[in-house]
Amino acid sequence: MIAAVKTGRSVYQRLFSYISNKMVKTVQIGLFLALGLLIFGKAFDIKALPLIILLLIFTNDFVTMSLSTDNVRYSTKPDKWNIKELMAVSGAFSLGWLAYIFGVYAAGWKLLGLPAPALDTFIFLGLVFSGHANIFLVREKSYLWNSMPSAPLLITESGGIALSVLMAAYGWLIAPVPVTLILYLAVFTLIYTVLLDLIKVPVLKRYAR
Repeated sequence: MIAAVKTGRSVYQRLFSYISNKMVKTVQIGLFLALGLLIFGKAFDIKALPLIILLLIFTNDFVTMSLSTDNVRYSTKPDKWNIKELMAVSGAFSLGWLAYIFGVYAAGWKLLGLPAPALDTFIFLGLVFSGHANIFLVREKSYLWNSMPSAPLLITESGGIALSVLMAAYGWLIAPVPVTLILYLAVFTLIYTVLLDLIKVPVLKRYAR
């Protein structure tokens, strides 16, 4: 009986992670495209958008399924669906990652002056990096370094990121971008993820009451 209760609570944690992660990515991409068109008009022209969406399905969405194997810390008390908590976490992360991807777009367009094909690739990498980083944020309700992900999750995450980086570096299906820019974006994403994680914990404590 005890084992069944632990298993049930672990399943709940995995479901919470999967749903919140899916909500964040959907809102991030949807608002990025909608607001980009409203704010920048014709200048916001992502010619490779259909290809980017297709690649994200393989590099991000399929990887998300590995959350079903993740190591999670089951709660010590009975779980119940806290919609306020779910919306608070998803909303905060959605806005955070939305600001991130707009920053990536602005940096590639204005700061780096990337040509349109390379800018599309830069945006693709931003969506990939933020999507994978968000998985590690939502899987742990405390700070992300407080628990170790499962081996299947780490392997699929690493594989998805590695494939995206190789595609961008060598120009497979998409326009190539310099490796140095990829590294800078990866480091920036890591720092940004830690900042979001520092915000996540007090938000969860407030709405988990």
